[in-house]
Order: sequence, then C-alpha cells, then structure tokens
Amino acid sequence: MYTHKEFYKNFQVNYFDYKQCSNEHLLSLDYEKLASIAGQLIDYDAKAFRLALKMDVRMTYLLSIDTLFELIYALLPDKKLQLMDKKIVEQLNRKNQYVFELIKYMDGKPSNFRKLLDTIIYTNDKSSSVMRYLFYLGIFETEHEDKIQESVIAYGEAIKFFGKEILESRDELNSFKHGLRLIPFIKELHIADQENRSNKLSIKVEESLSFQTSNKTIKTLHTKSLDYKRDLSLTYFVSNMIYNIITSRRYKYVDNSKGLVSMMAITKDALGHAKKNNVNTGLIKINFPIDNNFD
Repeated sequence: MYTHKEFYKNFQVNYFDYKQCSNEHLLSLDYEKLASIAGQLIDYDAKAFRLALKMDVRMTYLLSIDTLFELIYALLPDKKLQLMDKKIVEQLNRKNQYVFELIKYMDGKPSNFRKLLDTIIYTNDKSSSVMRYLFYLGIFETEHEDKIQESVIAYGEAIKFFGKEILESRDELNSFKHGLRLIPFIKELHIADQENRSNKLSIKVEESLSFQTSNKTIKTLHTKSLDYKRDLSLTYFVSNMIYNIITSRRYKYVDNSKGLVSMMAITKDALGHAKKNNVNTGLIKINFPIDNNFD
C-alpha cells in the first residue's frame, strides 16, 4: 500500500523546474540550432515550434499552481484541527474540491482555506499558524526566525495572488487540456464593418494563444499574450513553495536521521519581482452574440 512515507520520499519536488529549464534552454537557441533538434519532424516550422514552447511554459506554470493548491488543500487540518500529513494520499485521491473552496476564500466568504489563519498545536506542544505549519513544519526557534516569519507572511500573500491567477485561468487551462478548443496561432485579429467589410480595427497577436468559451447567448474569443519570462519566473516561485511543503515532511517522516534539512525563505518583495510583466498587451476578449435561428 502506498503510504505517506512513500509519497513524501518519491515526490519529485523539482518536476516543474526541470520542465521549465528545458523550455528556457530551447527558447534561448537560434532557429538553426532549434531546427537541428527538431530533426525529421513533418512540416517543421521554427516559429511554430517556439510558440509551442512558450505555450508549454504557460501550461507548466498553470499546472504548477494547480499542484500547489491540491497539496495545500489536502494538508489543511480537519474540523477538529487534526493534522493530515499522514493522510495525504487518501486526501489527494478524493474528488478535488479546492476550486470551489478557493473561489469562496478569494471572495471573502467562509471557506476551508480560512483554516490557514488558525493556530494548531503539534510537535512537543509547540503551536503555530496553519500557514507556518504548511511551509515550515516543525521548525522553531532557529537563528533565522525573523526570515521565517517574513516568509510566512509572504507566502500568505502569494497564496492570494496565485489563487487569483488559477481562478482567472481555468478556461485557459481547460483549453490546454482539451486541445481541440485551443486556437494557438492566430496572427492578426480584424474587426470589420458588417455592411461594407472595411476593417475598423486590426490587432497583431503573433505572440499569443487564443481559445473560445461560450454560454447560451454569447461566444467569447480570448486572446492572451504569451509572457513566457514572467511565467518562468513565477513557476520557479511556485516550485519553491511546493519544495518547502514536501521537504519538511520528507525530513520528518522519511530521513530525519540525517539531522539537516534545507528550506526556502523568501522576502516580502520577492513575489513583486517575480510577477513583473514583460509584454505590453495583456488579455483581449471579443464577444460574439449567438444567433439561435442560424443553422
């Protein structure tokens, strides 16, 4: 049976780092070197390859956030504030409800994520906030206490930021997962007058991805610029958060005989540096009314 010990021991904490390092390296190559790697691909297109890499950077970033919140939600204490470290496998195997709870949390409504602010008692009657318990399990009274406390506050702000990022990107992530709804390589958008077909507006969107959503009355075309440098930087930030969650538990439950554990500490302005934009255009949304009489 797969237990919490196997989970913490074998969890690949650098998975998203490995993916992004590979993407970053490929994106640094010139077209000739990229073509040599592409080998005998049918209908090889260097520009399309680079766009695909940037899209993969984006998808990897969103999946890293998704993984972070799955871990956080699985480790939140139960109603009696009992810890879930040893039940991590069972928790992750349950139907994932973190999205609905995160929506309520971001809206300021009662939510399981409110437990992040609770105080719990564990490890020789030591107490801490749930936030600290998540990212610095069992670490108390060290020479770096000020840095740890600053990190806990910064991680609290990061959870709110990445919560907003993943909730606003659910349709985009689903489009990645279900590729037939993804229109990856639109180069220009033209808005024309319906009567005389003359262009009223033209927008170049070569460095972007597009996807479509719809409800009963409106179809919406979403076109989002690919800021791959920002996505890379933020992925590494998220990966460090995942590292702290897993590594502290790996030390406690698997290999504490080694006597040392390395943890990440961040400053309050670290997220601000990581999330800086590198492109001018953000998200463009165009709504098209649905004519139910049209067949």
